[in-house]
Amino acid sequence: KGVTLNLVGASVQEMSKTVLGDILQLNYTVSDKVKASITLSTAQPVSKEDLLKIFESILRSEGIAISVENGVYNVIPADAPGGGAKWAARGAKQVGTATAIVPLRYVAAAEMERVLKAVAPQTSILRVDSARNLLLVSGSSNDLASINATVESFDLDWMRGMSFALLPVESADPEVIARELDTVFANDTDSPTKGIVRFVPNTRLKSVLVISSRPEYLRKAEGWLRRIDLAGQATEKQVQVYHVQNRPASELAALLQKVYASQSGNRGGGAIATQPQQPATVISSDDDGAPLSAQGFPGGINLTPRPFAPTIVPGVVEPSEGEQVQAENGSLTGDRASGISIVPDDSNNSLIITATPREYKRVRQILSRIDIAANQVLLEATIAEVTLTDNLKFGLKWFFEKGNSSAEFTSAAVAAINPTFPGFSYFLNTPNVKIALDALNQVTTVNLVSSPSLMVLDNKKAVLQIGDEVPVATAQQQGVVAAGSPVLNSISFRSTGVILGITPRISDNGRIQLEIEQEVSDAKLTTSSDLDSPTISQRRIKTTVAVHDGQAIVLAGL
Repeated sequence: KGVTLNLVGASVQEMSKTVLGDILQLNYTVSDKVKASITLSTAQPVSKEDLLKIFESILRSEGIAISVENGVYNVIPADAPGGGAKWAARGAKQVGTATAIVPLRYVAAAEMERVLKAVAPQTSILRVDSARNLLLVSGSSNDLASINATVESFDLDWMRGMSFALLPVESADPEVIARELDTVFANDTDSPTKGIVRFVPNTRLKSVLVISSRPEYLRKAEGWLRRIDLAGQATEKQVQVYHVQNRPASELAALLQKVYASQSGNRGGGAIATQPQQPATVISSDDDGAPLSAQGFPGGINLTPRPFAPTIVPGVVEPSEGEQVQAENGSLTGDRASGISIVPDDSNNSLIITATPREYKRVRQILSRIDIAANQVLLEATIAEVTLTDNLKFGLKWFFEKGNSSAEFTSAAVAAINPTFPGFSYFLNTPNVKIALDALNQVTTVNLVSSPSLMVLDNKKAVLQIGDEVPVATAQQQGVVAAGSPVLNSISFRSTGVILGITPRISDNGRIQLEIEQEVSDAKLTTSSDLDSPTISQRRIKTTVAVHDGQAIVLAGL
């Protein structure tokens, strides 16, 4: 049967006696600290179970709680310490103040706390455990029921039924693209479509995760992402690695620097970069006769400190407004607004280029024309000693022209070679040197010194050296302060013998220009001074000639 009550202005003690003791037949206690006047009136009969809930709600509104312990209902202040009934399962029916552990599956505990603060009393949430993702709450049965209902409404697998797309980003920043897509789909406003599509940027994967409950929105998002990403390629700088195929990376970097420096209006050559101005103490002189100096020797040898000589840094230009300049590490940096950075990686023979796609395309066009395989030249050299006899008293040229030889000589206008030492020289243009040597061997002695074959790249120098390294004293000094000071000699080594240097340059029409340096030197006893050092006798030819493939050149007179 139902119960009808009409209590007006009753104290908590009187109300507890009537409801808990007389009607519900429960054991109860009332704290002395509870002071309140309560009115409870029911227009219609209510059940005993509902009466207990109504009574608990009225007490709760007055800051009074019911704590159940060992079957005894304790009426105490809501903020008083006491053991409330433990409640750890959702949906359990409990009377009085209880403590519940609410585990969460899908939503974060901190996020759920913000939601519950709007629907539950502030004192209901005792603790938020983010590590185990659970909440510790307290309150009446009605409060806990409200908390349970709220949690069940929000603790859902919101990813169920969603469509996903992981869209890669080519050039722009994924976070920037995600913000722009939020603007396109009105996620940053209060429009009706807000939240239908979510964009999650991933910087590590350089992509944007698109989430929506409608698959058609994924296709629209992909289209907009491609448009925004493509528009950003024109201004977004990217790091590209170009693997050099045929030339040194540092050489290409210096060449590109000169190209961009000339485009910006700079026609200068190299700049002089000096070392720190610290004096250096040396104990030898260089070839131009710079004074010697020493330290720590008796006799007070003349000490002349010299600063480090300036070093010419090829390809480095002085910076100016809007120009590309080369940094100390060899990188090519651009202007302040949109410069290109080119750093050579000599270890891997590659170029690290930082530029926009449009700028990089121009750089690649230049590289495709200069990073090409260099031509090679096979040089077959023959160095021979010919003894002059009576048969050659009029010279080799007269012998070949007037004698029984079939070799031809060019005129002096083609390539004349002036003698650098007493003797003679001539230029011989014949297709086979062996023919000339065989002819000479019939009338004199021919000693074949060397007959090497050299393969050399275009515009690179090949050197052939047959001889000795001779020690030569370049300077001598002795202290003048103390008697018996040691004599200091500066010694350098001089290459002697037969030295041949050739630098080929191949033109487009097939002709080969050869820069030839030939030297024959020998060490002799010095008779012009008392210096204990040999005299180097040398004969040298330096010339430039142009020949065709397979053509032979003979240089003589040394």
